[in-house]
Amino acid sequence: MPRKNEALNDVDILIGRKIHDLRIELGMSRQQLADKIGVTHQQLQKYEKASNRISGGRLAAIAKATNQKVGWFFEDDETETAGGDAEGVYG
Repeated sequence: MPRKNEALNDVDILIGRKIHDLRIELGMSRQQLADKIGVTHQQLQKYEKASNRISGGRLAAIAKATNQKVGWFFEDDETETAGGDAEGVYG
């Protein structure tokens, strides 16, 4: 069943992509990051593919495990302005 709010879906996709790209950049396997945040590698894959929505607490755990600020996951690199807005994602 498709989600009703496409803007939320876009944010989920953005966050999942950033988790995946950051994990690869850090040289971490899916299993390594999953172990650090207390989920299975399958669940982490669902987060990365935006199949499952990630909770705030889980995103905070990912941020801590990757030494990244939580807000960074919401920044859209393609539409980011000098002020750090992610207008392309939100409106």
